Amino acid sequence: MLLNQKHICWNITTRCNASCSFCHRMNNVYELPYSLNNAILDKLISCGVRRITWTGGEALLYSEIEFLIKKSKENGIINHLITNGKAFTTEMISKLAPKLDIVTLSLDSCNSETNEKMGRGKNQYEDVSLIVSYLRQHYPHLKIKINTVASKMNIDNLLEITEFILHNDIDRWKIFRFMDLRGEAIIQKDKFWITFQEFEDLKSKISQILIPKNYSEYYFVDINDFEDDYILIRADGAVVVTRNKKDLILGNLIFDDMIDLLSRNNIC
Repeated sequence: MLLNQKHICWNITTRCNASCSFCHRMNNVYELPYSLNNAILDKLISCGVRRITWTGGEALLYSEIEFLIKKSKENGIINHLITNGKAFTTEMISKLAPKLDIVTLSLDSCNSETNEKMGRGKNQYEDVSLIVSYLRQHYPHLKIKINTVASKMNIDNLLEITEFILHNDIDRWKIFRFMDLRGEAIIQKDKFWITFQEFEDLKSKISQILIPKNYSEYYFVDINDFEDDYILIRADGAVVVTRNKKDLILGNLIFDDMIDLLSRNNIC
């Protein structure tokens, strides 16, 4: 019951192949060997987890990710992969796509210069476009979603992404207000921070484009929404919730049971 009310995000690694200067991932956390992660997955299966979001860092850099996702799928769990796409080659897609239900790709701009400045890489838009096209052609069962971070650096050209969303029939688009949660995001806050009102104005502009097109699967996420929705499993097995922009470690799944951890900490 408790777990069905929360999203389980498993940050399987903190390693990444991008250099996004707005990133709030958990840096410098050692990752577990496959044997321990496999044991953690057994615990999640036994306590009734119905959906896992595999993320990082960049989840595809964890060499045994294929085997964890395969086992998860065999046990009836919905597998959701969040990736920047850089390691999502056709070879990797052929291994993972049949075992996945949802793929979310990162796209913050259609402009090469903006993507490069933000650390996504100059070809992020082109790479994501190719992946979406390939998935649509070869794996039509997959739901394809897009995550976008709205910041000072890209807010003026975010409306361009609406055309991409509509043209590719994206199943869901989430626009996150830049969050200075941890790590590089705190250091670089002045470059990326937008006010609540700027985010509200962006909502209005995007809605004016998408509503007349009968596209309703777009959502705006601010810090409070993010904190309420997610339970993180850190790369080292720690279970973390974020409250008031602070990470609270509830325990570690190497030693603890997930249901016990949530119950002891009144997480519902």
